[in-house]
Amino acid sequence: MPPPRRPPPAALLLLLLALVASPARAHPFLYKVAACDSHPTQALGRHNPPRFDPGTTFELRSPRGRTVTGACPGVAYVLTVAFPAGEARKVLLTASLGTLANSTRGCPGKEATGEMAAAVRTVWTPPCPAALAALAGAAAAAGAPAGVVPVELRATSAAGPNGAYWQARAVVPVRLGCVNNGCGKSAAAARFSAAPPAAARGGRR
Repeated sequence: MPPPRRPPPAALLLLLLALVASPARAHPFLYKVAACDSHPTQALGRHNPPRFDPGTTFELRSPRGRTVTGACPGVAYVLTVAFPAGEARKVLLTASLGTLANSTRGCPGKEATGEMAAAVRTVWTPPCPAALAALAGAAAAAGAPAGVVPVELRATSAAGPNGAYWQARAVVPVRLGCVNNGCGKSAAAARFSAAPPAAARGGRR
């Protein structure tokens, strides 16, 4: 009996390209697009369209371990994203400004987990004042207090390869005036939690 025919190398290459190009086959960490701050906006693969998840929370802690509501430029904060009822999920996390400790290549404000967990902990560092000064005027024109640049944290999570993407967001005010003796002194203290995104409202399944 003759051996089975193998597909030509060109066919194998096309198959591999199709697999790589197919977005979000299972979990958020597979969602790959050009923009670093992009999140799913529609049904992908076996996932239903994204829904707002009021149970996902964001918490920032200062280098001294205090929970904070605002941030100072250049200070490294511990950021914890926790899911409701201790449900283990994978998550895509982005910050509109600054750096996440476990960021993906080429996107300092984007981090994605490959393992299931009930909470994800990382370190977020907002930019130093020099990088924020040009943005303060535009932020004030948009309604932000003087000397404050709002930074948006966003999370898209999934508990498995099926069902909806769950999304949540939080806005952190970065206060340029709280820096003393250069970039790196913090003076903030309190807690904040997720706020519903403007375009995706809804509840848990």
